[in-house]
Amino acid sequence: MVLATKTTSEYLQASRNPDKVLLLTSGAKLHYYEPQFFKSELAFLFVHGGGFLCDNHRQFMLYAEKFSDLGAHCFCIQFDIPKHTYKKQLECIHDAYVSLLRGGVRRVVLIGASSGGFQLEVLVSRRIIEDKVEGIVLLNPLIETSKKHMLGNVPKEEWPSYNIVENPSRKYLKTLLIFGDQDRYTSEAEYQEFFSSHLNFHLNRLTVIKGGGHGFFNKDAFSATFNIITKEFSLDRNRMGQQKNISKVRFLDSTVHYLHIGKTAGTQIARVSEQINRKADKAKILQHHHDISLDDLPSDACYFFSIRDPVTRFVSGFYSRKRKGRPRYYSEWSDSERAAFSKFEHAEDLAKTLYSESDSDALQAIASIRHLAVKQHEYFKFHGDFLKSRPPIGIVRVENFEEDLQRLITKIDADIDFSELDITTDPVKSHANDYSETPSLSDQSIENLKKYLYEDFVFYAQCTHWIQRDQCL
Repeated sequence: MVLATKTTSEYLQASRNPDKVLLLTSGAKLHYYEPQFFKSELAFLFVHGGGFLCDNHRQFMLYAEKFSDLGAHCFCIQFDIPKHTYKKQLECIHDAYVSLLRGGVRRVVLIGASSGGFQLEVLVSRRIIEDKVEGIVLLNPLIETSKKHMLGNVPKEEWPSYNIVENPSRKYLKTLLIFGDQDRYTSEAEYQEFFSSHLNFHLNRLTVIKGGGHGFFNKDAFSATFNIITKEFSLDRNRMGQQKNISKVRFLDSTVHYLHIGKTAGTQIARVSEQINRKADKAKILQHHHDISLDDLPSDACYFFSIRDPVTRFVSGFYSRKRKGRPRYYSEWSDSERAAFSKFEHAEDLAKTLYSESDSDALQAIASIRHLAVKQHEYFKFHGDFLKSRPPIGIVRVENFEEDLQRLITKIDADIDFSELDITTDPVKSHANDYSETPSLSDQSIENLKKYLYEDFVFYAQCTHWIQRDQCL
């Protein structure tokens, strides 16, 4: 098939930004365009060109935007250039592919331009990428890379010694080859040879863009290519709207950040996280120190956190620091903490002093004692209504620990059996303590804390409401 277009080197721009930017274990990013109207089982993974040297991840964003309008989940990979050389880029592509499968995608179409097309063909011909792949679209792919001008300043030892003409996949796979007849890197004769060598195996459509150069992302070429892919993979709005099997991508990032608010079962979650990291295919939970807030995480980070009833957290935080973290840990008092505990022996003593004549002593003590000085909602300062604008993938309440944790683990990796995880009841291992021998909080002390910790009570209620809504999705 031959199509005539006017060539230009300028890329067409998407009208909207990706819905999410996901960080993979390999260090690459996935720019995710979520279906806007309805969702199919189909996903597109786009791999940009650039001779293994240039970050051209925006090259495919208009395609991703438009295909997502037709119900497909669309992902544009972004390598960390120049850190990610050719071999590392192959690893990143495979990492992205595995993340899609783990996220619940059932059908994958691979689309690559130039060096990206070359890389996809390498992975497919070696059968490294195979399961659930419905097709591959190669837009002016590099055929072989023995010429220096194709690799710029890539060290010779990093040159990919591979010729995709000589290594066709032996598995049937719908493949579309689309190229411009004015390509300065690969001649039409070389593309025809590539087409012929693969014809007996899987290559079943060749389209020539007359007047098209190596990068034919102008309006005419875009429309022609978009229409070909739409037809070949049955991306018809009316037909897809009638599909009954709606696919929801659960979670596609490989790194999950645990935002650790002090005295909210962090030690227990850390133990469970270690088990998940050993069992999960690619997902890794990264636990942060108490000093890390949402503002410190990458803007595109996937994260979760744990919370606790503000009154019980106050009591736990007070006695944890009074014991200097023992028996599991040991952290010496600061001078300010030493002064605070010399004035207030019990949490009841401190709480009942709030809003009294000795109020200043109580406030100074609270500001001095680690775990009490920082309220739970303060971990999310500068982010307004973050539960809507930057939502977590889950929230674990200490009071509903196993129920909330099980729901979170299902999102991280649905194949992990929660019953096989060791949720310890050992007080030392879980850093849990018995406060039955300490004075109970009086009604006045509880009322004082409700007033002092008002923002945390509102925060806890908002998180609980978010969890209840999340359960219904």
